[in-house]
Amino acid sequence: MKSILKYPGGKSWLATRSQKLIRELAPKSVAEPFCGGLSFSLNNEFEHVIANDLIPPLINFYRQVQAGGKPNPTDWKLDKDFYLKVRYELNQLTDKGLVTTQAAADMFWYLSMHGFNGLARFNLKGHWNVPMGQYDKIATPDGFGNFQEVTKNWEFVNGSYEDLDLRNVNLIVADPPYAKITKTRTTKKNVFANYSGKGFNFNDQIKVADWLADHDKPIIACNSLNIDLARIYKARGFSIYRTMVPRSISCKGAGRNWEPELLAFRGFGTNRKFSQLVDMADRWRV
Repeated sequence: MKSILKYPGGKSWLATRSQKLIRELAPKSVAEPFCGGLSFSLNNEFEHVIANDLIPPLINFYRQVQAGGKPNPTDWKLDKDFYLKVRYELNQLTDKGLVTTQAAADMFWYLSMHGFNGLARFNLKGHWNVPMGQYDKIATPDGFGNFQEVTKNWEFVNGSYEDLDLRNVNLIVADPPYAKITKTRTTKKNVFANYSGKGFNFNDQIKVADWLADHDKPIIACNSLNIDLARIYKARGFSIYRTMVPRSISCKGAGRNWEPELLAFRGFGTNRKFSQLVDMADRWRV
């Protein structure tokens, strides 16, 4: 199934392209330490997933939908002042540690579905700071019943990836905030690289790579095509590949560009040719 949120940087493309690899591995339990829009696991409809993220409104939303919650479209308006009021109320609940209700989940859904260009972004205070977008009508909640069924055995965790217990996990899919992309002959610009506003810097990227390398199990790590980061992963025993993905932020399909992305694999056994197991993935010799 598809994600039930608008969330940039989704990995539905990876779920589609890695079907050969996933069928061969057949994981019973998967961990997404930076789950975001959950596209990878939802598209694969895994039996069990540990879905973690630092953003309280996001995890609360998933928990509420898993329990059967669903927003009512008639409760919402396409009005800037109304949007800003909802944004303020959700941010106030976040400050007070009260993002644990169906009402808060509905607010998050409304802001996600009607924010500017489908962007999802939180500032350093953990506040949703996306302005209102331009839409013709209120969105219709789609796929909520299917989400409840698919995720009935899933765990939604709001915390640091470092605190996760992954002893019984068969696959880790790590998609941390993007590092700035390395400019190449075909890529002349940097792309938007921080959806959380948490100041995730390159030392944090190295910390994630070290944490992943400590786990003796299959791992797929994704990031922007940063050559320094690729070398970090290679030094930790990862096989380094690159691919092209649709990743730019835009409300119009024609405005979404294709950008290069890093794929790093570890723990699948020796001498694996991931270019034969993951469509459109090419070995990157860094």
